Amino acid sequence: MRCIKILIIAFLGIPTLALAQYKASIEQYHVAGNNRNYVPVSIAHFQNNKKWYAEGRYNYEDLKTFSFYIGKTFSKERTISYSVTPLLGGAVGSFNGFSTGMNIDLDYNNFFFSLQSQYSFSTDQRINSFFYHWSELAYQPLEWLYGGISFQQTRLYKTQTILEPGILIGFSFRNLAIPVYTFAPFNNNRYFMVGLNIEWEKKKTSKNTMAELKKKF
Repeated sequence: MRCIKILIIAFLGIPTLALAQYKASIEQYHVAGNNRNYVPVSIAHFQNNKKWYAEGRYNYEDLKTFSFYIGKTFSKERTISYSVTPLLGGAVGSFNGFSTGMNIDLDYNNFFFSLQSQYSFSTDQRINSFFYHWSELAYQPLEWLYGGISFQQTRLYKTQTILEPGILIGFSFRNLAIPVYTFAPFNNNRYFMVGLNIEWEKKKTSKNTMAELKKKF
């Protein structure tokens, strides 16, 4: 709850917010598995009517670390719909530093692809800097069910690269989604990540609709 309060305060501080039209979401993940301690991960997103974007995270870059990003979304809705959001932000906590990254989403019929990549520069020790990449490809055969594959890669500064493929299955109902991931599913290092995601979207009321409303009063 403390994390959610911090995210709300941060979003309210953005001067360009126009609440006549917006998109917002909160994602809560729970990570646990073999040889891993339980870790909760919180993420919140907000995009206003000018497509300015803000994202806050907790326990994402590192444990007990809060990060905040801003950017602008470029998107089109066509046969193949896309959304691209360059990001710039920073983190404080166990990891302190600055990050640059990008979120990409593609949709085609019942297929969807998402990608998130970032490079984080540590202000404490350069050796703590890292590159991180997350992607997933999924198919939604039913309104309430989707599944696919996921992949994450972490490359530590001038040291090792960690590659983790995974399997995804998810359930959705209206604006609620429950994704379940299994990473390293075929060896003893497997672990699970279960999410609870909620989305809101408020669209701008058209002039015609407003005119009709005025006639009623």
